Amino acid sequence: MLAVASVSAQTLKELQAQQKKYAEELETTGKMLKQTKQNEKSTENKLNLIGQDIRTRKKLINSINQEIIALDQEQTRLQGERTRLEAELDSLKQDYAHLVQLTHYADLQQSPLLFLLSAQDFNQLFRRVRYMREFAQYRQEQVARIEGVRADK
Repeated sequence: MLAVASVSAQTLKELQAQQKKYAEELETTGKMLKQTKQNEKSTENKLNLIGQDIRTRKKLINSINQEIIALDQEQTRLQGERTRLEAELDSLKQDYAHLVQLTHYADLQQSPLLFLLSAQDFNQLFRRVRYMREFAQYRQEQVARIEGVRADK
């Protein structure tokens, strides 16, 4: 009976040790499951963040593409403006050259002083003086416009 009790006590101790071992294994398995769930949540969060990052980058790319389109349009507009200003400058230069030629021919045919002195009365003299001033002012304005267009170019 003592042998049976000794075997039974040993078996009982072994069974208790086995139960303790199984309990520890269950606890370890539980911890691993908990850690796996945390890793799963972490991985899911990372995946969501990566998806959000991709959407944000697509928005950024679209914004950059729109900016490129706007800059291309602005460049086209500026090229058109430059062409227009160059044509205006050429026209102003031709007008001014024609004006200088006419002035030169008028000076050859008649001196400005003689033009003034040949007035028939004081009112005509006054109108001629005013005409000569306006003409000189017009020439100066033409030069200023040419310089302005040249500066804008």
